[in-house]
Amino acid sequence: MNSIKYWLYELLGITKKPKPIRANSTQFWYGRVNSWACGKRSVLRKDLDLCVKNGLSGYAIELVGWTDPPNTYRTPYYYDTVREAYKYLVKACRARGLWLFVSVVNDNAGKSGKNPNNPTLDKQRDNVDFAFDLVEKCGSKNVIVQTVAETHNAFADDLDKKWIPRFNSKGFQTVYNGAFGSPSGTKYGAHFCAVHPSSDRREEPKAALIVSDHSLLLRQLCKGGNINGMGEPSKIRAWAKHYQGKGNPVVCFYHYNYTGSSGSDKDAIRAMGAS
Repeated sequence: MNSIKYWLYELLGITKKPKPIRANSTQFWYGRVNSWACGKRSVLRKDLDLCVKNGLSGYAIELVGWTDPPNTYRTPYYYDTVREAYKYLVKACRARGLWLFVSVVNDNAGKSGKNPNNPTLDKQRDNVDFAFDLVEKCGSKNVIVQTVAETHNAFADDLDKKWIPRFNSKGFQTVYNGAFGSPSGTKYGAHFCAVHPSSDRREEPKAALIVSDHSLLLRQLCKGGNINGMGEPSKIRAWAKHYQGKGNPVVCFYHYNYTGSSGSDKDAIRAMGAS
């Protein structure tokens, strides 16, 4: 019945406020970070409904992540697919009172081993302009924006410097993720910093949002060490509880390129909800 209710909320454009993000009141988030736009809306809807059912309060994506839908990078189809999927996801998260944690661009673009044929971020001006324009136009309600993931080059730092204050002025919650994904604090007025631990017990700043965006960590947390595979529930639960015990405001588990060929990763979502 709740699925029908949220579907009606989507149609009516109803927005439920998300939980405030605070230290010592840890929230748990989930996401198909790089494959979120590859499937049908029903796949996203099922993920979101499972998040709500299991007590999670946010969904995470890389807006223009490593996985192109499907391998159609920077074509009209690519832009149309991402645009329509993002518009839907914003509406769907608002209907359910979830945070949408959107990492707009990634400073590892073009990095060997990910998508080595893609250009580096500074050579993707069309992609960058598209992504920031889309997030800005779709509005701030229920959206928490990480302007750049793993900032370490001058072009990416300039994007943080420009867009964090701009998003702040428009009512967005903002996140800084510099120092290759391991910042010691915020910058340029961002409300939060996010960190990417390399192991499941690495000590991180108490005020940081903890995000599983590190291949070494995902090898620990995913079944068979497959960073694109399903999560290992007992390991995910223990990892999330560790940072809950430290008082971090958010712990977010996501897979890199998990496409969900066997359906939503129900066990991973439940594990986060049980933390």
